[in-house]
Parts: sequence; structure tokens; C-alpha cells
Amino acid sequence: TADCPSLNLSHCVAVVLARVHEEVAEAMEAGPSESAGKLEASHASRASEVPDEAPLAPAAWTANWSEFCRERLEAQGYPAQAELWHGRGRRKCLFAYRLFRVVADCARSLQRARATEPEAAAWTKLVEVLS
Repeated sequence: TADCPSLNLSHCVAVVLARVHEEVAEAMEAGPSESAGKLEASHASRASEVPDEAPLAPAAWTANWSEFCRERLEAQGYPAQAELWHGRGRRKCLFAYRLFRVVADCARSLQRARATEPEAAAWTKLVEVLS
């Protein structure tokens, strides 16, 4: 289960929802007029804690990353040729389809992560190193 990114993402979502629930529960106990002030103050303090972030990578970087993964898989001898990777070609080879799904699922999770440029470069380097 440690290799499953969706399990890790689910855990993160559960932690965030638990924190939000705690804040709302505390606010409800404090009363309606005090709760609005507390929530605004907590959000303002958290916003000031966040450091300046690096610029986000372009939204299309995952498409380049996916193509890079396909090329690396093909170079290692896997059935990931361009004609098997796109459209109807995946129907011809079940293993190619499974490889495509793995790369597509990874790319989808990376899109949701909103990676910065250094993080995007790190993911590309990871594929280089592993192949």
C-alpha cells in the first residue's frame, strides 16, 4: 500500500478535512459572532505563515513528462511505441494499455499537485534516473 499514490492522497484529504472540522466545531461552540472573527483570524495567520512560493510550472508540463516516460519505456523494450500508445493502438496490446494507464494516472495526480518548476524538473530527473 505504500506505493499507492491515491492512498497517500486520500490520507492527506482526510487530515485536511479533520482540521477543517475541528475549526468549525470550535467556532460553533464559541458562538456565531465570535466564530466568524476566529476563523478570519486563523486564516489570516496561516496566510502570513506561507512563504513566497516558486513559480508554478506550466500546466502542460505533464504532457511533456508523459511523452518522456513513453520514450524511456520504449527505449527499455516495453511496448510503448507511439502507434501503440495513442488512440486505437492501445487496443492491440493490453500491456501497452496498462503502461499507458499507469503513466496517465501519474500525470493526472501531478496535475492536481500544481508543481513548481523545480518540482517538475525533479520528476523528469526521476524518470531519467530510473530508466
